[in-house]
Amino acid sequence: MRIFLTGATGYIGAAVLDALVRGGHDVTALVRNNEKARGVARRGAHPVIGNLADLDSFRGSAEAQDGYVHAAYDSSTGGGPAIELAALAALIAAAKRPRTAGASVPERRFIIYTSGVWILGRVSEPAGEDAPINPIPISAFRPAHEKLVLDANGEHLRTMVVRPGVAGRMRRPVSAKKIALISSDLPRENSATKATTSFS
Repeated sequence: MRIFLTGATGYIGAAVLDALVRGGHDVTALVRNNEKARGVARRGAHPVIGNLADLDSFRGSAEAQDGYVHAAYDSSTGGGPAIELAALAALIAAAKRPRTAGASVPERRFIIYTSGVWILGRVSEPAGEDAPINPIPISAFRPAHEKLVLDANGEHLRTMVVRPGVAGRMRRPVSAKKIALISSDLPRENSATKATTSFS
């Protein structure tokens, strides 16, 4: 599959990139500079230099993809939530855009949005997908972003939210592997999905 990945040099995205390349997928990775471009190219991806705040820097590369994994967040300015919302809207628009006649594309494309367990707030017990949300302030913007992605689910687009958890100082979180596994399993499911990892 042709997959567009944001955050390919980040904590979650780097593990997702490695797993997707190992799985034989054709990955286009959005990166911010030439150094990062060389790094993801060495690992088997096709780099695109741009940034989430400049939609035109990646809009063309996001076309004609079979799937999208959004694992990036722009924390360089105070506008991170607004930048992410616009980037998500651009990815959804690209995923929904009809392909040209005869194009080799799967019947249903997909988008995976990596949110985070902090959207649940503090919990004392393991939390499932139906757990109520009570986001801590740093994640207060995420419910609206999750809703945007899940509401885009339809006949030709499967959308999913994954809420990765991070434990200790691991180099590659287990949830990153889950995201990569989920992306390879997407055609088997028929509904919008949230996958949640708990924390205390």
